[in-house]
Amino acid sequence: PESWGGRATLVRAGRRALAERLFEKRTLGWERVVRGGIELRSSPGDHFAMVREPHAGALAREVQRALDG
Repeated sequence: PESWGGRATLVRAGRRALAERLFEKRTLGWERVVRGGIELRSSPGDHFAMVREPHAGALAREVQRALDG
């Protein structure tokens, strides 16, 4: 993707495997394209469960908080 000069919000899964916690970057590589800074937020569940109930509501609230600024 092309570079983005603005700020971005990254909502990460709250539950990650040990290997992911040890070896991945906090911003998952987005710092290469987002120039205005990255706000990190967390949502319950793992990468797949965070978009399903019972965690989907929490993810929706985080997205809404980001949109409300």
